[in-house]
Amino acid sequence: MVSADRAGREESRARIARALRQGVPVQPVRRSLLERIAPSASPQGWLAACRFPEGEGEPMRLIRPAGERLLLLCWEVQDPGNLGSIVRSAAAFGADGLVAAGGADPFGPRAVRAAAGAVHRLPIARAEPSAELIGAILESGYRLVAAAAHGGEPADPEALRGRTALVLGAETAGLPPEVLDRARAVTIPTTG
Repeated sequence: MVSADRAGREESRARIARALRQGVPVQPVRRSLLERIAPSASPQGWLAACRFPEGEGEPMRLIRPAGERLLLLCWEVQDPGNLGSIVRSAAAFGADGLVAAGGADPFGPRAVRAAAGAVHRLPIARAEPSAELIGAILESGYRLVAAAAHGGEPADPEALRGRTALVLGAETAGLPPEVLDRARAVTIPTTG
């Protein structure tokens, strides 16, 4: 659905044409209807109902492929907006995939909105945060690099070269010792 007041705009016409070419039906509706059914308080003029394929999120699908890869592992990230922003940034910087281990649902409305479409470009899997997950990543040849607020080595581009899994922790708790003990901790130097 697209808000009728947006449907006539040039950028909307191009988006509508692209959707129709891909077999996606587009229905212009009154903004008041869109606002009533949208899951957010201030919809951006577009609303889509989609189903993410079952089985698509199996984490080993992202871990197994060989070669130099950058995998993000979000460990108990709680805020859906933060997780969506991480998804968007990971896609922008060329990550090969993201595993959400516990925490917020990367396919929930707030995360999808914050990701600004990146959930459709970046392979994403959900998993339980566990020692087994960390073990599977390490056994698949990844170096585990943990983002730490304090006390890690200064982060540099070399830290992410090769077959690397970058682990980001929960907003308040950070990463648990069982993850930090198996990873190289890096800290981004800040002035504040």
